[in-house]
Amino acid sequence: MMKISAICFTEYGHDLLRRIKAERDNVEAFCKCKALKDKTAFAYVDESIQEWAEEQFSRNAALLFIGACGIAVRAVTPCVNSKLADSPVLVMDDAGRFVIPILSGHVGGANELAAELSRLTGAIPVITTSTDIHEVFAADMFAKEQGFEIINKPAIAPVSAKALRGEQIVIDTPDIRLIKGKVTDEMRKADSPLYLRVREYALGIGCRQGKTRQEIMEVLGEVLEETGIEAGEIFGIASIDIKKDEQGIIELSEALRVPFRTFTSEELNSVPGTFNESEFVREKTGVGNVCERAAIALCEGKGVLVAEKHAKNGVTIAMARKE
Repeated sequence: MMKISAICFTEYGHDLLRRIKAERDNVEAFCKCKALKDKTAFAYVDESIQEWAEEQFSRNAALLFIGACGIAVRAVTPCVNSKLADSPVLVMDDAGRFVIPILSGHVGGANELAAELSRLTGAIPVITTSTDIHEVFAADMFAKEQGFEIINKPAIAPVSAKALRGEQIVIDTPDIRLIKGKVTDEMRKADSPLYLRVREYALGIGCRQGKTRQEIMEVLGEVLEETGIEAGEIFGIASIDIKKDEQGIIELSEALRVPFRTFTSEELNSVPGTFNESEFVREKTGVGNVCERAAIALCEGKGVLVAEKHAKNGVTIAMARKE
């Protein structure tokens, strides 16, 4: 479930946010209303709204502003970079009448979040994305749903325009090409066709409790450099179920925009193959190797290790290719 950082500015907004937080897990609530500074249980924002927004962007959270659209626009403008990487941003009025995705509607998931918030609060979702309004094929949504990486963002618009004209879109043709492996500079710059890379690699992670995203990413960077694999080729992250709430791994999955899945020790022990086992790890977790077994498990039994256990500073990482 996508994490939401939500902020309110009025007492009405505070009541609405309290309702949302009660109904939905994984909402971090903030308040910037002087009248409520000493009364709210939410985290009070003393810094500027722009500084708050920059911090949430750095955490890859979805942002929900309960207040005027202008507040949100001014706050996030310096953070906006790319529709393929920006955090989703939504606005709700403090009466809960409307919910409006204003940034990263498709790839980031703002449109989906608007629909979810509509169900929770009764607010009317105000969707402005043309392909959604006209119910036609959307290349970026197709890529997201299928787990593909979009290589050349400018080519999305011509495909969408063709769909809006009612013309047929066929996958793996001059309109959209599926590729595996390395991406060339020509592909990144091309306006047409739209190149979508198939994500082939599963990332298995084991770590000591409390390891940060940065610490895990440092080890991952070494593995990627050694293998020549790019982060955009990873389709998912896996670990043991006792790590399901490990914040560093969760934040890494959000940064890479890939799902994070956990397996029980019994499920990991049932994965066939020869692995680099550790009795110490077995005593702690019930399985002798977490990262290698988790990577193979995520491939649903059709994977092969391409990077064996790489251990550093309390983090272990392995990678498997799905076949």
